[in-house]
Amino acid sequence: MAGKGGKRSTSFKTGQSGNPGGRPKALVHVQALAREYTEEAILKLVAIMRGGKSIPAQAQAGAAGQILDRGWGKPAQTQGINVNKHDVRQYTRAELDAALAEELALEREAQEKARDRKH
Repeated sequence: MAGKGGKRSTSFKTGQSGNPGGRPKALVHVQALAREYTEEAILKLVAIMRGGKSIPAQAQAGAAGQILDRGWGKPAQTQGINVNKHDVRQYTRAELDAALAEELALEREAQEKARDRKH
């Protein structure tokens, strides 16, 4: 890799595709095969969702979520971002360092919460 701002060893020439062959044919075949079972899969999810006491509530809720995602799409994810546009040159180095430290702390906190949720 070249220095900062230079071309990377992974850069492609202008007009050159990073994937000239397109999707692998095997993947297209697997997708087509899987789509043949769409109706059956949805019916299975409905059966799980309606399974009554013989099916754990977690499985029923998961099946319901899968059905909703396929029928209506996944809910939009929101991001809290600051859209105020400021000229960075108007800030002192100390102000920039403090703002960066605050953002990094928030990011670390979010990552720790996500890690805790997984465990």
